[in-house]
Amino acid sequence: MASTGLGKSFVKSAATDEQGRFRLAGMAIADTIQLLTRITDRQSRTLPTNYAFWIQEGIGNGWDTSQLMVALNGSGLRTQLEAARLRQAANPDLYRDQTAKALNEVTVRAQKYEDRPADIQQRSLHNAADAVVKFDEKSPSYSNLYEMMQGRLAGVTVSRSIAAPGGVKKGDYVVSMRGGNSFLGGTQPLYLMDGVPIQDPDGNVLMFFNPRDIERIEVLKSAGAAGIYGSRGGNGVIAFYTKRTRSLQGNTKSEENMTRIQFIGYPSVQREFYVPRYEAEAITSPVSGPVDHRDVLYWKPHMQTDSQGRSQLRFPLSDVVRTLRVVIQGVTVDGRPVLGVQLVRVQ
Repeated sequence: MASTGLGKSFVKSAATDEQGRFRLAGMAIADTIQLLTRITDRQSRTLPTNYAFWIQEGIGNGWDTSQLMVALNGSGLRTQLEAARLRQAANPDLYRDQTAKALNEVTVRAQKYEDRPADIQQRSLHNAADAVVKFDEKSPSYSNLYEMMQGRLAGVTVSRSIAAPGGVKKGDYVVSMRGGNSFLGGTQPLYLMDGVPIQDPDGNVLMFFNPRDIERIEVLKSAGAAGIYGSRGGNGVIAFYTKRTRSLQGNTKSEENMTRIQFIGYPSVQREFYVPRYEAEAITSPVSGPVDHRDVLYWKPHMQTDSQGRSQLRFPLSDVVRTLRVVIQGVTVDGRPVLGVQLVRVQ
């Protein structure tokens, strides 16, 4: 299964059970995209459509809703939402950030870069790189991507860590970029493979990619170029672009025996929930002022627990609420929905 959408490029595979069922976990897909799929046998030979075909399962036996702790009451929830809307309209000062200002139309003018192919631009957030290295059929062969970078990217140092005791195993690769200053610690740059971040904590993940598939490497060292990736790009960014993704985007022979399916993901926009900013002096010393009647105290669109299933939240309470109704909705790593509702009394 392959995706070549803007910022959503990936290739995944899975083996089926005896009934032909399979599950692909960890597919972070936003909005609706088109996927290229292919079914093969154990010898990687493509199976004809009259022999094997796709069936996308909906909510049914695979979604065991009986294990959910509680089910939401739709009619009751609508009543609560309507009552909350009326209270918010009656006292908007507690539900709106008064410091926010609506701007008029803003026009941003910048130089347009024409030297990057359109498909490369679609697979990246940045518009320009500090250094670019291109590869073709005449380029020398490399054993892995680390060797491919060594000595060819200005300002990038590739070395090997000390060998393990006894010389049984050679050390992993250590990659650093001159001028990196990430506050997250470490010196490793951010790797991107067709726009998708690659985590490489041990210095060996890039060995699983075929160097012959790489046609372009872009290096982002300056704060202006790497700043678009935030704190993750504090140590610089090294972006790899493959020939395979380009071939999948066009109408080439790579699409032969591949079936297109439509896949619906989750919403990509995450709204920020407004929380009143109370001064510390107002908390310690009571003063006269408007009573905080907020009913919806906090909402977080995306959270992730630790290995023990725990997470923490901090938010101010209201002046009138004495019992909190906590609703948690989520999805497990293997794609199963979870729901929990609990009442917590304010001490």
